Amino acid sequence: MVFSDPHYLSPELYQGSPLFLKLVARSDGKIPQQGEAIMMAIRREVQANQPDLIVVTGDLSLNGERKSHEALAEHLRQMRITCPVYVIPGNHDICSSSARQFLPSKIQATESVNASEFRTIYRDFLPAQDPENTHMSYAVEVTDRLLLVMLDVCEHGH
Repeated sequence: MVFSDPHYLSPELYQGSPLFLKLVARSDGKIPQQGEAIMMAIRREVQANQPDLIVVTGDLSLNGERKSHEALAEHLRQMRITCPVYVIPGNHDICSSSARQFLPSKIQATESVNASEFRTIYRDFLPAQDPENTHMSYAVEVTDRLLLVMLDVCEHGH
């Protein structure tokens, strides 16, 4: 099973914010307000179909919010009970200056993650890697006939 670009936003970063709903209404078609429902639907699909593995390609978070990564990783841990899960970051996931929290009357910056923190949060879904390397490309031999190659083409900074 593969799913890509979930652009997940933790509900605690926007609940109760009319500003958030206004912004979503004028956005590019992403539906971050449906992130929980989408993740629960994917979890039901995983449970019902029992895939051999799950591949999640970036952008995992809406804009690199630490809380979004932490909440998404918990969803993935629940899926991992069924089968292995592998992730790769996208351009919105690491060192994002666009990470935001939507309060009832204002929008404010919130904490993003660096490459090392990303690795820590998603440690169950990434092979061991050199912590000094900011790129997270990897290959995993899933079976003797299947090699999964995950390419990180982003420049994440430090």
